[in-house]
Amino acid sequence: MENVKKRPMIKWYGKLFFGVGNLGYGLIAQTYVNFLVFFGTVVCAKNGGIAVSGTLMGIAMSIGTVWDAFTDPIVGNLSDRTHSRLLGKRHGFLLLGTFLMAIINIILWSVPMGISEIGKFFWFLIFVMLLETANTIFVTPYNALGMELAGDYEERTVLQSYKSVFFLLSMIVPVVLMMLLTSMDPMGKEGVSPYLNMAYIGSAICLIFGLVCFFGTYSHLPRLQAKDKLMKRNKTNSFKSIMKSFFAAFKNKYYRPIILGSAISLMVAPFLTSVGFHMFTYTFKLSDMQMYTLMGILLFSAIISQPLWIYLSKKIDKKPALIVGMIAVLIGIVYVFILFLNRIALNENPMRLTMLLAPGIFLAGVGTGSMYPIPYSMMADAIAYNSKNDKEDKTATYTGVMTLAYKASQGIALLIIGIFLDVIRFDATNEVQPIAVENGLGWIVIIGVAVAISLGIFIYSRYKLKAEDVPDFNEVETPQFEIEGMPTTASQNELLNNEKYLEFLNGLSDEEYRKEIAHLKSYSPETCELIQKKQDAGILREIITLINKNEQNKEKVDLESKTYADELFDEDYFSDIDNDNKEEK
Repeated sequence: MENVKKRPMIKWYGKLFFGVGNLGYGLIAQTYVNFLVFFGTVVCAKNGGIAVSGTLMGIAMSIGTVWDAFTDPIVGNLSDRTHSRLLGKRHGFLLLGTFLMAIINIILWSVPMGISEIGKFFWFLIFVMLLETANTIFVTPYNALGMELAGDYEERTVLQSYKSVFFLLSMIVPVVLMMLLTSMDPMGKEGVSPYLNMAYIGSAICLIFGLVCFFGTYSHLPRLQAKDKLMKRNKTNSFKSIMKSFFAAFKNKYYRPIILGSAISLMVAPFLTSVGFHMFTYTFKLSDMQMYTLMGILLFSAIISQPLWIYLSKKIDKKPALIVGMIAVLIGIVYVFILFLNRIALNENPMRLTMLLAPGIFLAGVGTGSMYPIPYSMMADAIAYNSKNDKEDKTATYTGVMTLAYKASQGIALLIIGIFLDVIRFDATNEVQPIAVENGLGWIVIIGVAVAISLGIFIYSRYKLKAEDVPDFNEVETPQFEIEGMPTTASQNELLNNEKYLEFLNGLSDEEYRKEIAHLKSYSPETCELIQKKQDAGILREIITLINKNEQNKEKVDLESKTYADELFDEDYFSDIDNDNKEEK
């Protein structure tokens, strides 16, 4: 059956509906990560005179991050063990998480300006923890849903690319919106209203796109539930069982390289963005507009590169494609490093320097585009591979572990960055930095990116699964999940394993295909057996056309009757067709 082309489980618009869910979540998360510390330390001081110290804001954010990482595998475990007839394993969490994020996000930014510093600190601490919980309730089952919706090895990469596009957009949108909102406020970025308006806009987008994701993927719930019925149901929800699953992910030789490789390689993000802003401002002496242009090129190139990584994943397989992308990041950063070494001569013309930096930033962005969708697609492959032996569904648990590792790595990267900024004596209050600080900023970015990418390539190289290792639909117990409009009976499932019937299906137009699948659901065991007897795929169209014609006019025929085939069809008629075809040949 190698030449039988399977139809995608989810259409392009279904992939779009799934992907937009990441925009609402990402927009809220990126907004408070980027602006909450400034809001607490500066905006609160300018609008009431009572600010929160940088130390207290750092503590609130750090506790929130640790709490968020801790809840990821717990929510994943709960999602895996949920069996709702109405909402399935994932959709209930998507719905709850969407509403909680939208509500808590507005409350977080509505801190009363008149309360004390400690009062503001606890306000931020409590609602950051609640918002992180809401984020986890949404995103951990969401990531698991993306792995389950895809129908095969290649479709997993395509679906993850849709998701990555909207996540990358969520990194751009808050910056653009905040620039627009602050430009309309008399106090600029020190006013309260831009942040409150941003919260309202973010919550509205989260609510709209969260519901689009929910309803847009809800039609797939029946086949997801049917798949779930074939899995073992472990009702133990103890902390011990959750920790056992957590450590099992790191012990597994297929999961471990993906989890660690993704966590370490994506440490490049804070180096390129957080320290990158400082490097472009103080080392290369670019204006805000020039700096934002380069950051826009970085994210835009990551977005438009998604078709390239889908193509390369099909052409050379996923791990090689991912490593090619990471090498592209290295080449881009080496290019920037060369300009860094020659910056003194180039700083005289910032516009020319911006144009010279653009190709390296663009290449780094293209490479970065591979580092978001492909690892999640590889994780889905590893889960599919292990499902042949382990019938217990732990998809959300393992994606929760992957998210935990990612968030922990981001926290470690920010800690490293903070330490090195202190080591080089960086002072944000100085508009012009000493030459030693300018050099230090450049070295932090270049060495940080180079080390993270190099370690990531080394770890990913330990991943051994290839396309031919991942089970195809005829190798597992659920071949019907690869056919849109899934049938339910054993005889219908067996028919879907028939090579000639699959060849017939793939020869139909889309409209004929949908009609045939609809008819297939009503085929009795005798009808399925009759079709399977015919070894010549060339006569199946005539046979099935006659079957469906008679099916529509057989009100008095008993579908479960043993003589059903004799009553409905003239076997001699089909024998004549066989003989005629042989004579023609």
